[in-house]
Amino acid sequence: MIRFYLGQSPIIGNVQTWMLRRKEDKDYVLAHLPELVVKEVHGAGGYGMLIGPAATKAEIDLFRKQILATPERYIAQPTLALSTVRPSPTTRLHPATSIYDPSCSPAAMSPSSPADSPV
Repeated sequence: MIRFYLGQSPIIGNVQTWMLRRKEDKDYVLAHLPELVVKEVHGAGGYGMLIGPAATKAEIDLFRKQILATPERYIAQPTLALSTVRPSPTTRLHPATSIYDPSCSPAAMSPSSPADSPV
């Protein structure tokens, strides 16, 4: 989209994504389900997904069956490390979950939060 709309190369790469309609990708994902996040290709908002590191064996087994039945409905990605950051150097410590990306400016990484936060 960056190339299409801006005519520029992206600065930050995309998260590695396996498309399970591809046999090689499907085989890799099935062998690594406990380590990956699996999502429905048409899903949004965290519905219809498996977070491998937090999933039970039963949940992983259920997703394995679903993937084998209709692999074209799924993609998989590695889990991303989240961190807790200070919204700005001049504010009190306030827990805010963020995906760490050193190429982003502090303003870009600052989540919005209530000004009267007790923390």
